[in-house]
Amino acid sequence: MKTGFFDWIKNKKTQMTYAKMLNGSLPIFTSFGSDIYASDVVRQAVHKIVSELTKLQPAHVRNFNDFDASTPENSTIQAVLDHPNEMMTTSDLISKIGWSIFLTYNAWVYPTRDDQGRLTGLYPLSPSDVTFLRDAKNDIYVELQFLSGYKVTVPYNSIIHYKYQFSVNDFMGGDQTGNPDQRALLETLKLNNTMLQSISKGLISSYAVNGVVKYRTLVDADVGAKQVKLFEEKLKRSEMGFLELGIDSDFKPFPKNIKIADADTVKFIDDKILRNFGMNTAILSSDFTREQYESFYQSTLEHIVIGLGQAFTRGLFSSKAANGYGNKVIFIPEYLEFMTMSQKIEAARILGDRGDLYENEIRRVFGFRPLPELNGIRMMSLNYINVKDAEKYQVGTKGEGK
Repeated sequence: MKTGFFDWIKNKKTQMTYAKMLNGSLPIFTSFGSDIYASDVVRQAVHKIVSELTKLQPAHVRNFNDFDASTPENSTIQAVLDHPNEMMTTSDLISKIGWSIFLTYNAWVYPTRDDQGRLTGLYPLSPSDVTFLRDAKNDIYVELQFLSGYKVTVPYNSIIHYKYQFSVNDFMGGDQTGNPDQRALLETLKLNNTMLQSISKGLISSYAVNGVVKYRTLVDADVGAKQVKLFEEKLKRSEMGFLELGIDSDFKPFPKNIKIADADTVKFIDDKILRNFGMNTAILSSDFTREQYESFYQSTLEHIVIGLGQAFTRGLFSSKAANGYGNKVIFIPEYLEFMTMSQKIEAARILGDRGDLYENEIRRVFGFRPLPELNGIRMMSLNYINVKDAEKYQVGTKGEGK
């Protein structure tokens, strides 16, 4: 890794105490097992969500003095967002963050900096234990311990921490212990497992003994074995499903009533699992309509997109840089990807005619590469005027509107 990663805190001796939670318990959190990910439905659901998140484009923007916040800054921070570290692309970084969100309900990213404080890299972390500490100045630190046994303590405001389903715990996402509360989902997965086992047993039983051949005369063991072998050969040779038997034998089939789970039951259980992740089978199989994807984005993805931007902004910028100078990190989704081409044309026409879209934004809508010479340029139609000035323009007088 780049020089400076955790170097500054090595051998640092600081007297600290546990940061107190509101309920009085100690803020020490241990990672939770991932039993639910043994389910293929769960893994497919999480994979679908994470694959959608990897389409996000993180951008350093400034929302200051009406600056175009949709155009990334040409900054060191933007360069790192585009190339997080020597081992990962931006998509890799978001993928690691996304899986961590659903595995542990918490995502950690450590920003490395050079001697001048400039950002040099972003590294996702997977701590096995997390402890929150407070020093004599009342500043919050976080101690991260990893499976290798390595332990590090860093100021909490110097690290990126995204909390998923942040509710009852004061410091971490998840339940009171800072872990995913998956009890209800596990019950559904047990039901799904029972159904799968019943289907498996039903299929196995269909290949079991199907009947008995009764001989009207007494036969010894050797003759009986030969008769059984002859019967099996007849079964193998029969292409029409009929067998010829001698007058001295009868075949009596065993009645079977094998119950295999019907399609409605399978769909009910799958949908019940998928609802835990805010999706349905249409989204999972990529057989969705525009309305279905729009609903999926708004209910499942949008709050993660907004939360990641806020977490990165808090971890990368000081309060002055963020609040005083308008610096922030946003994760730009392709909002119009689920629109048809005719809908894209109509949206670009309505917004573009009124000067609400930058030229490069219009190019991105149709999949064209932004052009440097079009940065910051907006065009608008002159066929629209302020309604207050309409009468003045009709009679040829100069309008007073802005």
